Amino acid sequence: MGKVKQETLQLAGGNHNSNRRELDYYPTPKEATIALIEFLTLPKDKVIWEPACGDGAMSKVIENYGYKLFSSDIRKDVYGESERDFLKYSIKNIDAIITNPPFNLAEQFIIKSVKEASVVALFGLLRS
Repeated sequence: MGKVKQETLQLAGGNHNSNRRELDYYPTPKEATIALIEFLTLPKDKVIWEPACGDGAMSKVIENYGYKLFSSDIRKDVYGESERDFLKYSIKNIDAIITNPPFNLAEQFIIKSVKEASVVALFGLLRS
């Protein structure tokens, strides 16, 4: 792997599995969520689900834009609804899913998200 790619992986927390945080918890920088929300320009009446909310880093930004938001996470003591496993839980009438999923479950999050909502935006790490 080239030097640039390795540095990119380390910045994103995507290094060897033995060095990963518990439940792949890596809060999303506020600026990344702002850029995404401004890019999407969703109507304000859309209901958004952030199913890996952690400490609310993304949720707080989304709420500041005036969207109706449901935040949840598999972990305890989180910003939103705790102990809600996105892969086993569903919500009716969700228009969009916006999240930074755990890297080790990214594929499952993608598959479920496209079934749950018409708009899906997931942060992640691409490997080549």
